[in-house]
Amino acid sequence: MVPLSIRLILETDKEQNALKVLARLKKLLDFELRELAPYFKGGFEANIVAHLDDGPWPSVVFRAIEVAQSFGRGWGIGGAVQDEIVLVASEGFAIPGVQFAWITARRNDR
Repeated sequence: MVPLSIRLILETDKEQNALKVLARLKKLLDFELRELAPYFKGGFEANIVAHLDDGPWPSVVFRAIEVAQSFGRGWGIGGAVQDEIVLVASEGFAIPGVQFAWITARRNDR
């Protein structure tokens, strides 16, 4: 399994509401909540991990993009895509309450 690290900034100052946003996201993709804490600029920061099936690296990259597009549009792609994928978005989320998102996966077959 390839870990897909997802960092979210949530537009709420209450932990209970942050958990509600994450519950809506959980309906779209399976993940483990690693950390939920107040964000220094306001709101909450959630660090979650989803797992992608192992396979050829291009398939992993494609699947990471599919996961990202399951809850938002307009993702920027960064990183050295031969070794990692970094996806960043700040708008177009299907889940109300998500302000920013970063998704990263590293190649582990080398």
